[in-house]
Amino acid sequence: MDGDWRQATILRNPGRWYRVPVAASDKQSSVKQSSKKSACIADCLIKFFDHVGLTRFSEAFKEVRDLSPQWKRCRSIIKKFKKFAHRYNINIDPLRSSLANDVLYLFQLRSVHTDTGDVDNSHAVCVFNGLVYDANIDNPLPVNGPNLDKCCVGGTSWVFDKAVRSAMFNPNSRTASFIQKHLQNNK
Repeated sequence: MDGDWRQATILRNPGRWYRVPVAASDKQSSVKQSSKKSACIADCLIKFFDHVGLTRFSEAFKEVRDLSPQWKRCRSIIKKFKKFAHRYNINIDPLRSSLANDVLYLFQLRSVHTDTGDVDNSHAVCVFNGLVYDANIDNPLPVNGPNLDKCCVGGTSWVFDKAVRSAMFNPNSRTASFIQKHLQNNK
């Protein structure tokens, strides 16, 4: 993380907690990083569920947040809600695929350091209704390259490369209707 990023995010918001990946070695590889725990998976889902008014669901993730739940654990929590049909291990890229507006997508991101070529697979975001929900960004952002670069924790030297893993969760019609009403009322 460079000083500009620290100044613009962490130092501008005193008293706020940030989940920042720590390098396992000087030179990281995608093979090493793919099985690494990612604490931000639960946090991006909490941010999404709070934003769309499903606070009961966000509470389930708040209970396990400090345990840094892995990808499979977070998927199983959503599956238990029974308000979302699910598909795992789909091959979708947030920039190169057309994403349905009424589907919740969960992505594990791969970012690359522009100077060194180091790779980091430790960050996750979710996308719904064309907006990216990131643990370290207060408001959801539209899905595009520059905003996915912002989601790559580590400053301006890290850029989004691709989605390493993805899953989609389709809310049932009643839940989708609730979410859309909540989003319309909060515009």
